[in-house]
Amino acid sequence: MSKQDKLRYKELKRHQYMDSINRVKEFCEQYFKQTTNRDHTGRYVVRMPKHHDYAQMLGDSKAAAQKRFRLLEQRLAKDKHLKQQYDDFMREYVTLGHMFPVPVEEDSMAAVHYLPHHPVVKESSTTTKVRVVFDGSAKTTTGHSLNDVLHVGPVVQDELLSLVVRFRKYKVAVIADIEKMYRQETEVVQTFELATVTYGLAPSSFLATRTLLQLAEDEGAPYPLATEAVKKTLYVDDLISGAESIEQAIQLRDELTSLMNWNYAQPC
Repeated sequence: MSKQDKLRYKELKRHQYMDSINRVKEFCEQYFKQTTNRDHTGRYVVRMPKHHDYAQMLGDSKAAAQKRFRLLEQRLAKDKHLKQQYDDFMREYVTLGHMFPVPVEEDSMAAVHYLPHHPVVKESSTTTKVRVVFDGSAKTTTGHSLNDVLHVGPVVQDELLSLVVRFRKYKVAVIADIEKMYRQETEVVQTFELATVTYGLAPSSFLATRTLLQLAEDEGAPYPLATEAVKKTLYVDDLISGAESIEQAIQLRDELTSLMNWNYAQPC
């Protein structure tokens, strides 16, 4: 194969790869539009975009998750402060309805995937210092993980560099982050079913950020400043925005607070 043929081959493979990526992005966007709805409380209900053969790809996950849980217990036993924060986070998950106990008879169902979890500490956070992240990349008995059978989804927010450049133009800076954007202590291990978009799964970022855009589209008319901010100045759950005056900054804060009260998303 000549050098020119090799270059053509590489270019063809690159185009095929980009076509594949674009098809997946389009699928995720259309799947979101077709399957997302709202329940009686106004909460958004979203579905995980899956590969067509996901059921055959996933194997058993319970034994590995139980092993990881025992290791987690050992780690937390050595750090009482972290254990308290971890327990508080999980109890809050239950209180807020982000997960609920699974009856014993349903715990042995075949079509179930068990997720290991671990703490991530972010001391700089103004809202949640310790977050529980669920490991969607943990392998099942087939060698595939839950993330392997879920599509990541496209990035629907502006790039960070664009946000920072735009941020520097404002006279008054406004920054914030969205609390609980995604989303026990007994001797017997209890199984819970997750009821919200979950940290650690491949499409979580897409589903959460895409739902924010949908929220702005559906409920943003009374809040023009907040709607513009959500569409153009959010980076994941961090707001990097500003205003031309103190009065406008206060209005932006109040509008964002009102708009975000609508912001709920749960997977189905």
